[in-house]
Formats: sequence, C-alpha cells, structure tokens
Amino acid sequence: MKPSTKNFQIRWLLVSVFLILTGCEGYESSIPDAYVYVVRNIYATKLNEPGTTCYISSSNQATDGIGYGGIIIVHAFDGEYYAFDLACPVEHDRKVLIEDADPELKDLVCKCNTCKEEYELGWGSGIPTNNISKEPLRRYRIRISNDNIIVTR
Repeated sequence: MKPSTKNFQIRWLLVSVFLILTGCEGYESSIPDAYVYVVRNIYATKLNEPGTTCYISSSNQATDGIGYGGIIIVHAFDGEYYAFDLACPVEHDRKVLIEDADPELKDLVCKCNTCKEEYELGWGSGIPTNNISKEPLRRYRIRISNDNIIVTR
C-alpha cells in the first residue's frame, strides 16, 4: 500500500468517526438552544444543485424559527442537504456570524471574520479547519417533503 493511500484511509476514518460522534443525540453545542423551524422551497432558494447554499438571517413567516444566529442550508457535494447555525462556536454571540470565506469559490467553506476560523460545509461536516475552534458548527435536522426543505432542531 502506498503511503499516500494509507494517509487518505486514516484521514477518512478520523473524519467518519468525528461525523458519527457529532451526529449522535448526545452532542452538546456551545451555541445556546433556540427555536428552529424553517420551510423553504428547494428551487426558490436555488438549492437544487450540489455546491449551493442558502443563508437565512431573518424570518419570512410567523412560524419561522431561525436558530440562535440564523441558518445556512447547504446542498453538499454528496447530494445531501445539511443545515447549520450561523453563530460562530468560538464567539458565542448571535451577532458574530459565519459567512462565505470566498464567495467567488465553490469550495463551500465559511469563515468567522472575528476569530478567523473556517468551517468545512462541502461534505456536510461543519468542522473547523484552522484549529481555532474546538467544535463544529451547530447542526440542525433536515427533512425533504415534496420540493421543500424543512429545518428543525
């Protein structure tokens, strides 16, 4: 086995274990609990293609709950949908939000401009990439119904 193949396998194993652990019910985020309920049309939000995102920072309807700092919905490279809170886990402030690291690129990386941490979104993990944060972005549940994406806590 070539060393590069072995390194890739080890990295993939570590990412897989991390995703399994953070996907468990017992995972606690430092981002405070907040009401989350958002329904958006896949086509109206332009989330019909992998590699796209939709930022939700204000309510459109009376029933909307946009989490602690807002929500980002991601149509990841694996074809799945993921949703994360926009509040940075390092800053713990609903006014300090992540945003596109470079909107011109389609690498699906978000950045906090205060602490400078970047978070991977392209594969739906929300994990920090600069080792500033000790935790990933707070993740929310996604359900697809007809052409709608429903985000809940």
